Amino acid sequence: MSLEHILGIAPRPRNRAERMQAQIDTLGRDLHQALRALSGSAEHRAAGLGDLAGTFGREAAQHTAHLAGEVSRRANRGMGAVRRDPVPAIAVLGTALLLASLLHRRR
Repeated sequence: MSLEHILGIAPRPRNRAERMQAQIDTLGRDLHQALRALSGSAEHRAAGLGDLAGTFGREAAQHTAHLAGEVSRRANRGMGAVRRDPVPAIAVLGTALLLASLLHRRR
């Protein structure tokens, strides 16, 4: 509803075609306002989702960095153990190779 209609100063349609045209114009204005409100709401929600995705990405990067650091520390400990006593590592590697060759021959 327009300000002219609220104040009662809008010209009154004289015939049926003018009344229909006035209703179509009012419907168009109402639809335009509703679409503008919906667009604003969608923009607000999209911004919120963008913030959430950014937060998720930052936290995932922090966790990944922590995990990479932990894997690196454990790998360094393992390499230190192999340097001190390589026999267990050689035995495990030899067993794995033997098992792989036996499984490959069966096919």
